[in-house]
Amino acid sequence: MAGWYTYNVQILKNMEKMQKTKIQTVILCSLIFASVIGVVISNYIQEFAIDNSKLPSKVENSKEFQKWIINHKKRLTLEADEFKLKEKNEVFNSANLKIRSVEDEIASSEHLTKIELFKNYRGVRFSPNEFEFLDFRHELRENGLYTENDVYYHGLREDKIIDAKILSCRPELNCFFDRGFFIDNHTFVISEFSRNIEKKDIPNMIPCSTSENCTYTIKLHVFDFINSARFVYESKPFELNLIEMSKYF
Repeated sequence: MAGWYTYNVQILKNMEKMQKTKIQTVILCSLIFASVIGVVISNYIQEFAIDNSKLPSKVENSKEFQKWIINHKKRLTLEADEFKLKEKNEVFNSANLKIRSVEDEIASSEHLTKIELFKNYRGVRFSPNEFEFLDFRHELRENGLYTENDVYYHGLREDKIIDAKILSCRPELNCFFDRGFFIDNHTFVISEFSRNIEKKDIPNMIPCSTSENCTYTIKLHVFDFINSARFVYESKPFELNLIEMSKYF
């Protein structure tokens, strides 16, 4: 009887030891997993920060961007990696936004008509699927709703038809939108020449006409619909005559 008792006690001790070992193993694995996840998250955050500090590679490597920068390199000392992140904003300004459902028959009909009509205009760029376009023509458009200092966006996204003044710039800064292009169906870029004067300094700035040599920077507005964000990247300053420069836009 004593032997049986001793045997069972030993079994219980062994089971307890095994249970402790299993618990220790689970804790160790959990700590290793948490450590790995922490490193991955940390690396992702760092990578995201680094990527956002400069132009995204899919923009820099795109055919349209390369055409744009090669053209400007003929007159300016300009490199893609010189553009630095200046600010981040929401894609849309609700004050200049109109959204209608694709189930609205009138809206859908107007959308299809507008898509076909705008294919005939210069200064308009379409998305690869041709469901969206950017209109950066330097004239009054849509019965005066958009001026030469505005970029008009129209498009079908999912089940919504969107009209928006997607971007505006200040005429007192001699701003000029020289190009707009889509990288894919969710990302597009608008390039802007304007004087490099901060908003707070505008009231006291020294006027400089577009026919004079003034200090400008180039701003690349990268619109990312997937992340609902607009990233603004800015170049180094240039001394240039905008009227002369615009002949090559």
